[in-house]
Amino acid sequence: MGILKKLEQRLLRSLPDVHSMRHAEILPIHALETHVSTFAELLLMTHDGGGLVADEERFDAAPGDVLVVPSGTPHRHEYDLSRYYECFVVSFSWKAEKDYFAVVTNHALQALSPAHKAEIARAIETLQTDLADLEEIDWLVARSKVLTILLMMLRATAKEEEPAPPSETAPLGKRRRRWLLDRARTHMESHYGEEDLSLTSVARALGVSACHLSHLFSEQSGFTFSSYLRAVRLAKAKALLEEGKLTIAQVAFAVGYRDSNYFAKVFRQQYGRAPSDFLCR
Repeated sequence: MGILKKLEQRLLRSLPDVHSMRHAEILPIHALETHVSTFAELLLMTHDGGGLVADEERFDAAPGDVLVVPSGTPHRHEYDLSRYYECFVVSFSWKAEKDYFAVVTNHALQALSPAHKAEIARAIETLQTDLADLEEIDWLVARSKVLTILLMMLRATAKEEEPAPPSETAPLGKRRRRWLLDRARTHMESHYGEEDLSLTSVARALGVSACHLSHLFSEQSGFTFSSYLRAVRLAKAKALLEEGKLTIAQVAFAVGYRDSNYFAKVFRQQYGRAPSDFLCR
């Protein structure tokens, strides 16, 4: 039995429990601190210039884009802190969540056609009319509407993943590109402490050109190679600082920075605070 058939059977057995539907202002702490939600979240982006970092992957989002955050997923928002930023959030729990999010991922949602994205966004916008004076029957209607939206997202994802006719199939398929990107990330996670780790050295280790790897990062992850490497190094640095076993200079060296002053500068740019603020005393 295929994964979609199994998922269909689970979907038909339960409605999601909707805990809240709200316009949520994204506060600076949501950008500076990684946090975990008890419930799964469906996010309709309503302001430009922001993104979501979930499980250390960044997803850029334009107004009208939809992103998801499975329950228990470490995540934070990224946006210009000088600007007001909000999104429409549906928080829910669901017995089928694990199986569902194995298929409907943020990668899959960002790859949807503009028509599919617009259809899903319109459906979520209709939920906003259900926010006032909800009675018990209204919550049941809201739950059924959320399920309908989740099924629309599943349907759109399944259609986008249908194989193209042979004449339209690219020489390098999605699986190959994804495999290369995963290998590149694994290599960076293992060698982030090396000062000479670079786009060229990682490309050489993978047996591809630096130009191709650079394009792959931008196309598949929304990150440039250098920004992803910086995020990996600084996340490792933050963890080491919080352990409190190394000095700031030692932490900088351990994550590939030989100039501790430059390390402190980029760390502050990433987290909005100095390394010393995270140092366990």
